Amino acid sequence: DIFLFPSKREGFGMVTVEAQAAGLYCIVSESIPTAVDIGLNLVQYADISNMDKWQDLIIRYEKPVITKAEIRQALQRSHLDIYEQVTRIEDIYRKMQVGED
Repeated sequence: DIFLFPSKREGFGMVTVEAQAAGLYCIVSESIPTAVDIGLNLVQYADISNMDKWQDLIIRYEKPVITKAEIRQALQRSHLDIYEQVTRIEDIYRKMQVGED
């Protein structure tokens, strides 16, 4: 499986993070911020107007062998792990509640 994201404009492109979390190789347009790459060598950037490049990346695709533990570690290193984010949001809400008393 390959995740293709030929977008002209994106704010962040969280769906690319989700695809990597599922272990998918991602080919994304250059408008996607590099911050979405969690460091597993699963993301390739290509000019949206260069379909030959996209085709070449698809043809040369080799299924990556990545464990769930490697994915979890990469998400934690990139601070995009959902559990970490939920904890941060909970902390914000707790501080807001304390401030109301």
